[in-house]
Amino acid sequence: MSQNTVNGLVLVKNKKKGLVAATAAAVTYALSMGSANAAMDMTETVTAISAQTANVETIGIAILGVLVVIAGISLLRRVVR
Repeated sequence: MSQNTVNGLVLVKNKKKGLVAATAAAVTYALSMGSANAAMDMTETVTAISAQTANVETIGIAILGVLVVIAGISLLRRVVR
């Protein structure tokens, strides 16, 4: 094991950089925890997703139709031979 690692963690050679990185991590964590607990109104998102259901079904039917046509043509080619 290298002298620069302890239990798989890399030691910071410059303590000032390590302090700045630790401070930045602590501030980022503190800011993210404040907004993570905010209540979110999901009705608009759910409505938008529900509105897209018809489009997804239409695309699925179109793809299935193409596959059925390909299978039918393949079957006809075998029968004609």
